[in-house]
Amino acid sequence: MTESMAKPKTKGTSRASGARRTAAKATKTANARTKAKGPAKGSAKPKPGAAKPVKLLAGGNPQTAVGLPWYGFSQYQRQKVDTYSVFANLQYEVASQVSLTAAARYSKQDRDAFGCLADINGSLAATFSRLSSILSGSPTVIPADSCVTLGKNFKPVGEVHGVLDQNSVSWRGGIDWKPLPDTLLYANVTKGFKSGGFDTLPAIRDSQLAPVTQESLLAYEVGFKGPVVTRRVMLTGAVFYYDYSDKQITGYINVGPPFGTLPGLVSVPKSSVKGAELNVTWKPLAALTLSGGATYVKSEVTDHFTSNDPFNNQVDLQGEAFPNTPKWQLTADAEYDFPIAAGITGFVGAGGAYRSDSSAAFGNSPTYQVHAYGLLDLRGGVESGHWRAEVWGHNVTDKFYVQTVTHVVDTVARVVGMPATYGLTVSYRFQ
Repeated sequence: MTESMAKPKTKGTSRASGARRTAAKATKTANARTKAKGPAKGSAKPKPGAAKPVKLLAGGNPQTAVGLPWYGFSQYQRQKVDTYSVFANLQYEVASQVSLTAAARYSKQDRDAFGCLADINGSLAATFSRLSSILSGSPTVIPADSCVTLGKNFKPVGEVHGVLDQNSVSWRGGIDWKPLPDTLLYANVTKGFKSGGFDTLPAIRDSQLAPVTQESLLAYEVGFKGPVVTRRVMLTGAVFYYDYSDKQITGYINVGPPFGTLPGLVSVPKSSVKGAELNVTWKPLAALTLSGGATYVKSEVTDHFTSNDPFNNQVDLQGEAFPNTPKWQLTADAEYDFPIAAGITGFVGAGGAYRSDSSAAFGNSPTYQVHAYGLLDLRGGVESGHWRAEVWGHNVTDKFYVQTVTHVVDTVARVVGMPATYGLTVSYRFQ
């Protein structure tokens, strides 16, 4: 097994602005099926009126498989989604400071997906031709610039086509109370859904592109927002409990020898999230603003569910936390403004973020441990009217940290955050 480090193109600074997501749109699976078209030359062109394909190209140093080198690949994806919905919302004021809210939505979604791992220069097609010939026991020739994804018999299946038709009813009920003009207390109960779908992967086997059904969520939340003592301090907070059914999580699918486990979407039958968040903004001086936030999340698979870990071990996930879901995320920020000249204001500021340990995959393997880390940013600049110029530094302590860990065939890859990064931003607000 080999290990590699990869740096993302995006900024590495983590922001703990609420490590939870609200309920998504509804959809019960009425029909889910996948099928594979025959081998197709290249990445098939979409029919008139169909969604345009997305091609992600990867290259770099040559790789070797079954004795043949290959150079890069194309991740071919094309999806067509038709969504129809009707909704109603009712808000009723039962007293001068108390209002009730009720809402419901019916949604129907039809999704067609097409995708494969594709050759871009003939090298990957030659490699998979030899691989397919060895594994299937009969000669295979895959043309250059074709899909190389293999089916159950280890023969190329061309462009993999999946269909997922869904419908659902989501709803929400809540009560808001404003005991003071600037203070809000609320409680909500929400039933929502996240549409089922198809993973976007450079799939070696067609089973990696099988759809997952919709995710269902029953969410309870109680919270508040308002000033404390003086109007210089503003507090917002909430406690919440999320009850999930068929939660969609990127896990690992056993596609059989010789590939073993490969990344893919899995549906966890029953799981939950319990948590709380608190944010405070304080202006001790007119020119100084201090803010901070904390989010606590305890995620858990609540029922017995057997799945694969990255090393193809069968594990019971009951009691495990969701991958890449730290229990604690903290933020802090400070900014001081000062006059420079008529109509021109200067500012300096600093921001920090911290996240606790988590695991990047089910199975609690030490290899997939993502250790806790904290980051520090600095900034300074000037503002005048709609203009703002800012010099900034991200991760100014040059902290080395891992964001996530993945496993494909025999390679463990750690995606690390950006090192110390500095820049200049000039912006204009159109308002």
